[in-house]
Amino acid sequence: MTMRSALCLFAALTPLAAADAAKGDDRRICTDNSRACLENTARLYLDALMSADDSKVPLAADVRRTHTLGNGAPVNQGRAIAGEAAMRDSIRQEKLASRGAVRLFTDEARHQVIALWESAAAAPTERAITVMDRIQIEQGLIREVEVISAVREGAPNAVTAQATDPAAPLIEALGDVSAKLRAAPYAASSDIARQNTEKYLAGLLSQAWGFTEQLNMLGTPYFSRGAGVEGLPGLYNPDNLYRSALLEPGGAYRIYGRRGSHADLSFQIIDKYPIVGLGRNLMVIRPDDMGAKPGEDFEFYLGGAPRAGGHWFAMPDRAAAVLTRQSFGDWRETPTSLYIERLDMPPARAYQSPFAQAATAMRQATALWVDGYVPDIERSTTVNVLPAPRPSATDAGGLGGQMSVMARYKIKKGEALLITVRKADAAYQGIQLGDPWFVTPNTVEHQVSLTARQARVDDDGLIRFVISLDDPGVPNWLDPAGNPEGYIFMRWQAIRTPLAGGDAPVARLIPLASLRKALPAQTPVIDSAERRKQLAERKWAPQVR
Repeated sequence: MTMRSALCLFAALTPLAAADAAKGDDRRICTDNSRACLENTARLYLDALMSADDSKVPLAADVRRTHTLGNGAPVNQGRAIAGEAAMRDSIRQEKLASRGAVRLFTDEARHQVIALWESAAAAPTERAITVMDRIQIEQGLIREVEVISAVREGAPNAVTAQATDPAAPLIEALGDVSAKLRAAPYAASSDIARQNTEKYLAGLLSQAWGFTEQLNMLGTPYFSRGAGVEGLPGLYNPDNLYRSALLEPGGAYRIYGRRGSHADLSFQIIDKYPIVGLGRNLMVIRPDDMGAKPGEDFEFYLGGAPRAGGHWFAMPDRAAAVLTRQSFGDWRETPTSLYIERLDMPPARAYQSPFAQAATAMRQATALWVDGYVPDIERSTTVNVLPAPRPSATDAGGLGGQMSVMARYKIKKGEALLITVRKADAAYQGIQLGDPWFVTPNTVEHQVSLTARQARVDDDGLIRFVISLDDPGVPNWLDPAGNPEGYIFMRWQAIRTPLAGGDAPVARLIPLASLRKALPAQTPVIDSAERRKQLAERKWAPQVR
């Protein structure tokens, strides 16, 4: 195998909206962005690299691929392959002579597939090549591929004599984290557990890489997006749009935007980086307290010299990030536009390998969630018992002023967990489910969450939620997405009337066949057509957030 033919792939780039996907490629085998669609499309591409036959590969008209050696040097002086015709020529000309087994890691939220494989050295003068392939796919079309290959130690050849292997730390971290997750008893307990574990691994990798990109942009920070359709590690709230920017304690920043119509907007200043730490809440800033109303612009300054007039806040010591929460009581509400500008001149920074940074972040995130936070929750909660609401832990990333309930559920087929709670006087009140890895299942294909405004409120002012594996035919079904056990998280934000004893939720495990007897007589029957309508109302939200 030639070195040139082995230099294939590590595709990662920001997911593009499905609406931007090029149209007209009749080679597509699917268009739904499902897990099966993503993986089958990726396999067509990988197979084409072996056969040099591009006839079955569905490529977007504006597809783009770049090649980079393991030492960060671009191949062909950095010229990218751009356009469908050039991409097809490249596939036909760069046939791979051999390839080891391919392991796929799929990130449905970002429509990406990561393929990890290794080629054996074909001759003493060549080195073995480890390849990570991350392919961006939209509606069955391959949009972007970035190529990075890591060369293992061995006899050098003319092409790689100067190459090092900076990608090795990330590849090693990915393998170590994969082994840790798969060693957990839960990971192999069922088909859905295996799928959840694979998605979790993909989510950890995706988060680590995105964090690294932000870490290298401290001089020109930006608000990143925290989650897609499918939740990432940390039980992201489907009713929230999380966006974060990294800070430096000595920096000066202008943060501005236009207030959306959603229920609540908050800016948390925390002392740790998101993803790798549960930062302590140093400050909460609410544009609504400054008079911002939906459709109106807002602006405030953080750090630097005090400013006369306007809204200025001193930068707290040890500030590391600003985390924004946009909470939606109704998914038809509009989001807030957000911008951050650094006003001072930051010092020059020494180069750091993004692969090493991402490897460290991935290990830190795994230690945080897998070894620490989730086991602590398991020890401190009782299955199918909901405690009274309490203030969220601001020393562990919780939002100041928010009340919450954390619990675990466990049900069998034919059982239902009935949760009764009073509708509170709050701008936002919601409930969500998570899988045993503390990850939110797909929030569009499954009704894994409901807000008080989305849910049916009975005449007595109570909301009755039902968790069951099968659709019980009631409005407030919380679909666990096939997970017989997992987490329950309830939240109250912007509370106008303080919660009292009567606001504590009550859970009761009952036979599914007896559910109707436990509900008010006027509870409607939701048939399959009505359920499809409920789900259809959820599908557009991720497109506009």
